[in-house]
Amino acid sequence: MLRIILLIFLFIVSCSLKVIPEERVTLRVLNADVETGYTGKPVKLGEIELSEMLATERILYKEKNRFGYFAKNKWVCTPDCMLERLLLKNFNYLRDDGESELRLEILDLYADFSGEIPRVILTVKAELKRGSEIKTKLFHIERESEYSEEGLFKTFNEVVEEFLKKLDEWINKVSLAPGEERYLNIIFSIKECV
Repeated sequence: MLRIILLIFLFIVSCSLKVIPEERVTLRVLNADVETGYTGKPVKLGEIELSEMLATERILYKEKNRFGYFAKNKWVCTPDCMLERLLLKNFNYLRDDGESELRLEILDLYADFSGEIPRVILTVKAELKRGSEIKTKLFHIERESEYSEEGLFKTFNEVVEEFLKKLDEWINKVSLAPGEERYLNIIFSIKECV
């Protein structure tokens, strides 16, 4: 009798154990290769901040004025981590001991499915501090994307690459000390004449 009760118990327990299927998540990484034109003194990379919705490895999207996260795709690390890696890889003038300090705040990084054609949106606030002087710029980049997973992540990379190019141009423009810009213009004028 004890054996029968034990067998019934084992049967019930074994039937009640459910195998939970493993969900596969694709890890995504932002990648970009940019040639920089900066010719000034080294710049220190300061803090990279994130809006609250982006402070996760989950990938944000917008649909019909609502935000959500992709279920089967994640970033390999948070967007600030990936952007820092890309900046250090591409901007060889970023150092720990620069005269100027670059700080960034990622305000938006998401796929927007609100319209007929999906778009990828990136908004970053940049601040370059040199002594008591502070220059700021808001970079807002939108690009249409294919309506496919691979096309969408290709567009994420294109948007980040465009941002890096514009950031480098801006740093090159605003980081010159008074008089340096005039000096560089004279050098470029002499080269054009020769």
